[in-house]
Amino acid sequence: AGGGYISFDADKGQYAGVLDVSIIEIIQVKIIAVLDTIMPDGSHGFSFLLIITFDFPPIQLSFGFTLNGVGGLGGVNRTMNLDALRTGFRAHTLNSIMFPPDPVKNAPQIISNIRNFFPPAQGRYLFGPMLEIGWGTPTLITLSVGVILEVPDPIRLALLGLIASGLPTLDVPLIELHIDVLGTLDFGTKTLEIDGSLYDSHVLIYSLAGDLFFRLNWGDNPAFIFSLGGFHPHFNTAGLNIPPLQRMSVSIGDGDNPRISSNSYFAITSNTLQFGANVEAYASAAGFSVHGYLGFD
Repeated sequence: AGGGYISFDADKGQYAGVLDVSIIEIIQVKIIAVLDTIMPDGSHGFSFLLIITFDFPPIQLSFGFTLNGVGGLGGVNRTMNLDALRTGFRAHTLNSIMFPPDPVKNAPQIISNIRNFFPPAQGRYLFGPMLEIGWGTPTLITLSVGVILEVPDPIRLALLGLIASGLPTLDVPLIELHIDVLGTLDFGTKTLEIDGSLYDSHVLIYSLAGDLFFRLNWGDNPAFIFSLGGFHPHFNTAGLNIPPLQRMSVSIGDGDNPRISSNSYFAITSNTLQFGANVEAYASAAGFSVHGYLGFD
């Protein structure tokens, strides 16, 4: 039982399809495919990408861990658009290629994301496995991870990770965590880049947020940067291509009034050590407000 979606653009020579079926109500099979018959330079050819995932009842591994799903990605005459992957990471849309929950309903958006993430490129090939691992019975923590290899030279490697946790249950969580991770290794530019983001997370009514940033360059201009939550306000980031980073934060209060928030950061570069934190309190009523702030850098 299941359903699917097919699209065809005759002018652009683009085909796409999604299949989502359940086999004897045990195994959930999801297949997403895109095919281009007109290359970016206007010539006729083909460029193909296929994603297949299998979800099944948890298989016990050890120490409470379970295997909940497997899958893979393969592409012929396709490449990775790292800028698009970073944009998708910041928009939290990487799940469109990592075990998407409802691929038929969201098929147009998923196909659009895939075309942006993995555009056609003659002579480039993509391969990669995907795993969905859980912990607890029933599952309390889910980790979806994928490794994508692009060949031939220059060889590039991408790591995609999605972490979701809900305690005591995923349906009614008192503690809820969502973390996205994107890592890329490019032997051509000699760079290693890892980004992480904590979003839509909370402990009881206390909101949690924060970003991770890591860059390593071992080429002609070697550099090393690691940050949890950002940098010192006076640190010059010119030329380092650092996106805006959200502080590691905890917000106490249901809404903005009243509120108490704590923000912090920790960073290491090739020649600096940086850390700082602040606590802010705010409340207002009857036309009066109280605002307090204490911090250091």
